[in-house]
Amino acid sequence: MILLYNTNSSHNPNSYLTLAIEEAMRRLLPGEDVHRVDERRLLAELAAGTCRMLLCLDGQRLNAGLLARARPAVGRLVLWVFEDPFMLDHHLAHASLFDLIFTNDPSCVDAYRGKGHFLPLAASRTLHHLPVREAPALRRDIFFAGTMWPNRVRAVRRVIAAFPQASMMLVCPTNPYLPPLPPAITERALTTPISHEAFTRFANTSRVTLTLFRD
Repeated sequence: MILLYNTNSSHNPNSYLTLAIEEAMRRLLPGEDVHRVDERRLLAELAAGTCRMLLCLDGQRLNAGLLARARPAVGRLVLWVFEDPFMLDHHLAHASLFDLIFTNDPSCVDAYRGKGHFLPLAASRTLHHLPVREAPALRRDIFFAGTMWPNRVRAVRRVIAAFPQASMMLVCPTNPYLPPLPPAITERALTTPISHEAFTRFANTSRVTLTLFRD
């Protein structure tokens, strides 16, 4: 049995990551018994004593005490993190719990002292694939969605200034830790998050989708 556990599942709406990885594991490992668990069910599932591997996703709100209790009942304990290098110190503080650590950032592999391996996220055919639209069926020129870290604010303002006549769909949520958005963005943008399904459909109906990394 392989258990799949998102350590951040109680706080983070990005459940599509867990669902996509679960679907891929079931497809690629047809002979394996794959179970998705949360904090309430983890130890109960392990009580059967048949867990070959526990794959922990994300790591942001990792419950070290829970995983320490789970460790004796697990054949191999693995962590796959998506927030390197921003949360590297946090991940390193718990690295001793795990047999293997996969990271989305190749520059962080060596920091895990032999346990680290580069494993980027990829698209899911089930969740991400939509037929490519021909130009007449597109609804806008430019689409962007993402939390408005300062470098993204600068980039989006430059795009607005460079293409004043372009039709745009901007989804620019902020949070209490970030400064207010400038009027040039707020007058054009949704400032609340959208669902993952909505993101893919907006991208599918736009000529250009911007990918802006964060500082």
